[in-house]
Amino acid sequence: WTLDVAQSEFGMMPPPQKQTMVVTHAEPKLTVVSTTTTERGERTTTNSYTTDGKESKNDGPMGGEQTNVLKWDGAVLTNSFKRQMQGTEIGVVERWTVGPDGRTLTIARTIQAPMGEMVQKAVYTKP
Repeated sequence: WTLDVAQSEFGMMPPPQKQTMVVTHAEPKLTVVSTTTTERGERTTTNSYTTDGKESKNDGPMGGEQTNVLKWDGAVLTNSFKRQMQGTEIGVVERWTVGPDGRTLTIARTIQAPMGEMVQKAVYTKP
């Protein structure tokens, strides 16, 4: 999956210059290898989850550990987690939806932080 920056909305956060994800799914296991390029350089992360509502621990994007809970809501995969960002805890809920043609993945993200709520949308396409 390749991020379509033009179709995505990052609010106050700067978008990455480039991002790709390789998603491997064999129910209930889900692995996501993500490579992101920003002005700080390129970073690749590998996160492993289960989609059965059990907690999965992974490294956060800025260091530290985060605990994710993924579960199905019909055809939508929800991902809830909390992470530390610059010394402050934020809560995140993502809703992953694959388009009817199977070639578009939209991740709608709601972020709860001390400064308020932020909504983002990341749209990925399959080459």
